[in-house]
Amino acid sequence: MEFKLKQQIRDETGPTNHFAVQLQWQAQAGETKSDAFKRAVLGQLGLELVSTNMPIEMLVVEPAR
Repeated sequence: MEFKLKQQIRDETGPTNHFAVQLQWQAQAGETKSDAFKRAVLGQLGLELVSTNMPIEMLVVEPAR
């Protein structure tokens, strides 16, 4: 999903198992590809993708000097 939407996704659904899913979507008139993808995720998987500004843990590696 991150690759498709070009943004980071934070999973807050709870389950820790891995699932294989196959989505099908097509943008409707006046709809962006991202919006069509989000609509497919909601309609086919029942998952809503919500934008937020929550902190994300990151590891920053700097070269030794």
